[in-house]
Amino acid sequence: ERFPAWFYAILRNEAFNFLKKARRGLLDSLDDPAFPLEPVDPAGEDPERAELTRRVWEAICKLPLELQEILVMQHFQGMDYREISGLLGIPRGSVASRLYRARTALKQKLGGVLDRMES
Repeated sequence: ERFPAWFYAILRNEAFNFLKKARRGLLDSLDDPAFPLEPVDPAGEDPERAELTRRVWEAICKLPLELQEILVMQHFQGMDYREISGLLGIPRGSVASRLYRARTALKQKLGGVLDRMES
């Protein structure tokens, strides 16, 4: 039961270290990373939707890693608060608080992009 949380903690630390090095330019090459730094747009997607997706991911990537992580876990991986709490080793209240901060920060970074895209 504790293995997933332990394993996730190791993967998380390694990923954070990799991203910090990448942002500081300390890696030799990012041409062939083990995982993409940005999501790939699906082929044949509606151009408007693809642009919205690109802008949302661009805004997510500008958030602190702690907030990026919690958004991805909840909204893209479909984890509930209990699962996130267990994997991150934080109380459920902290999960809710971080999600609120992440959503608020994302909304701020996106500004009126969503409104302009819908009209």
